[in-house]
Amino acid sequence: MAKESIEKLRERSRDDLFKELLKEKQNLQQMRFDLARGKVNNSAAVRNSKKRIARLASLEKEKSGAEVIMKQENE
Repeated sequence: MAKESIEKLRERSRDDLFKELLKEKQNLQQMRFDLARGKVNNSAAVRNSKKRIARLASLEKEKSGAEVIMKQENE
C-alpha cells in the first residue's frame, strides 16, 4: 500500500474518511489474527496500518471540529 499524502486525505469528505477508517480498522484486526497464526511475514504492515488509522482519525476529527465551528458561526 502506497502512502497517501496528507493533502490528498484532506481533500476527501468526512464520510469518506470515516468509511476508510472503518475499513482500515478491520484490515488491522485481520492482520493481527494472521500475525498470531503465523500467516503474516511482514510485521511492519501492522505498524503502518496503525499509523494510517491515526492519520485518518485525526483528519476525521479535524473535519468534524471544523463543521461544529461553522455551525456556531452561522447561528
